[in-house]
Amino acid sequence: LLVYKTPEPGMAYACGMDCSEGGGLGDDTVAYIQDAMGQCVASVRGKGHFSLTQMTKLLVYELWKYGKDDWEPLFAPEIDGKLGLVVLQVAKDMGYRNLWQTPKKATETDEHYWARRDRHGWRTQGNKDDMLQIAVARFNNGDAFILDLDFLRDATNYDQEIVKHTPDTIMAFAITECITDPHHPKAFGR
Repeated sequence: LLVYKTPEPGMAYACGMDCSEGGGLGDDTVAYIQDAMGQCVASVRGKGHFSLTQMTKLLVYELWKYGKDDWEPLFAPEIDGKLGLVVLQVAKDMGYRNLWQTPKKATETDEHYWARRDRHGWRTQGNKDDMLQIAVARFNNGDAFILDLDFLRDATNYDQEIVKHTPDTIMAFAITECITDPHHPKAFGR
């Protein structure tokens, strides 16, 4: 856990999390807590799937610190891999309420959408290129600010056209940027 900036009264926060699939030495679980001004205020990182439950508990306790009396920061763990579902279950078991809810697809009716009871978590499959474009644009325009040295190293060396695997730091940042994008459905906006 790295805290760059302590909670400010009246500030809104959100958290995106890239969940490890447990494969390979470089596969990390990374989460960034960001304020409504686009500044990364805290991050949590863990190797592989070791102690994912403890890491999630640490993150939820940290999110509660950044919450308000009646509002919790929006939390969006990636659920494409199975471990994201573990993160969701741990957060729900702890009583965390403000979890990202997947918006319905244009082809889904209200009846079909609500029939699927658990629509929580962020999916990167199918929208990865768009996510990365949003994150890069907001970072390059100065709309997002992050002090995480691992992210800065990965961003400097990353070329989406060449590298097949997107670093976990970049994916966590992209998820966080997407859920705080004022044009994205259900995002709290800036």
